[in-house]
Amino acid sequence: MNPAAVLALADQAGVSLSISAAGTLKAKGGKEPVARLAPLIKEHKDALLAHLKAMERKQGNGCSAYPRRKTCGSLPCGNGACKTWAR
Repeated sequence: MNPAAVLALADQAGVSLSISAAGTLKAKGGKEPVARLAPLIKEHKDALLAHLKAMERKQGNGCSAYPRRKTCGSLPCGNGACKTWAR
């Protein structure tokens, strides 16, 4: 499973994945959805971190479609995420 697919599943479950200030993967959401997705997130942790870091480098920390938001759902802007994950 690729990182975008994992992020889409997380978003559907109400879980957002981001990079913490310490550079680790951070999952936010309800206790049950986070626990349910934890094995999948751990399995793809390195790929998710690389994907999120690449998106941050590519686009910075902003959303062109929703300027008051730091991200569009789970993904930083840059690959059509605004249309896919905007809430």
